[in-house]
Amino acid sequence: MRLSRPSPALVIACLALLLAASGVSYATVKVTGAATNIVDPSSAANIAKVDNAGRLLVGDAGGPMTVDGTVGARSVAPANPLNVTGLFGVGGPQTLAGPSAAVNITALLVTAYPPVPAASEDSLTIAGWDVPGSATDCNTSPSVPVVVWSVDVFAVQPEVGTSFPTPLTLRPPAGRKECLVMSIAGFNGNGFLLHVNVSGFSG
Repeated sequence: MRLSRPSPALVIACLALLLAASGVSYATVKVTGAATNIVDPSSAANIAKVDNAGRLLVGDAGGPMTVDGTVGARSVAPANPLNVTGLFGVGGPQTLAGPSAAVNITALLVTAYPPVPAASEDSLTIAGWDVPGSATDCNTSPSVPVVVWSVDVFAVQPEVGTSFPTPLTLRPPAGRKECLVMSIAGFNGNGFLLHVNVSGFSG
């Protein structure tokens, strides 16, 4: 029995069927991709899960996500704020803060206290030094003081200041405590009082 040759319409219909089938298969692979499981290596029972919309479930998946610990809506004030302010004359070293585990400085401001003698100048130096861990004051001299800030204050420029967006931290070696001290020297024989303000926190 001799088979008849397929008609052009049948050939076109078969091609269309093949293209449609391959198109569905391609679309299926493209949309779904390959499945990937995220598993805790220490416990196989802990597997990441997604919901029926494909979103990754976080937290306990039983409601709004919770956070361990305490979360503040705004910055919390330091436990040990440092705010030294006062009038200081020529001399030193004079203790500003400490002894403590660390001293963190956020701002410094120095203002000449009137009346200011003409053509006079004071030099202010703020330094950190460490004392023994058992010390209750800063009267023990260190081997090497660390100068934190040094500035000249003139009668014609009576105010000088600076701030540290990231606190300037002075931390002592292990087993020691940190002190913040200040010295003022008068030049031209005309020393005057300085109003000094140091802000930050300790510990």
